[in-house]
Amino acid sequence: RNANLRLQLINSVNEAMCITGGFAEDFIVGQAKLSKKEIEHKLLRTQCLEDKVRSLNVEFMGRTYKREKVVALREIRRHVNSKLVETTAMVKQLQKEVDEYQSLDVGFGDMVKEYASIQEKIQNVQHHLKQFEE
Repeated sequence: RNANLRLQLINSVNEAMCITGGFAEDFIVGQAKLSKKEIEHKLLRTQCLEDKVRSLNVEFMGRTYKREKVVALREIRRHVNSKLVETTAMVKQLQKEVDEYQSLDVGFGDMVKEYASIQEKIQNVQHHLKQFEE
């Protein structure tokens, strides 16, 4: 039943698009001189099809998404949005750090290595002091 409903929805959308597309093309190209009645008829037909599409869509959604599914989907969407916000913030922070790093002088890498070496020496000295105190 849902597949049939979905097919009806797609067909109605296609029909509405064909009518409005043809109407717009006739209007733009100006090849066909449409009477006021023909224009009104096409507009009414398009409005009817739009209403039919809305109605079929509401029926399809009502049959597809029951209350329990909607609650679950909302929770999933909330979780996904939360993770998206976190990830976006993390990407911005990382991009900022990369930009800052790329703006540093060439000699900065040597300073980082020297700093790491000094840190290692400090840890070794602290380790020896701790062993000496014991």
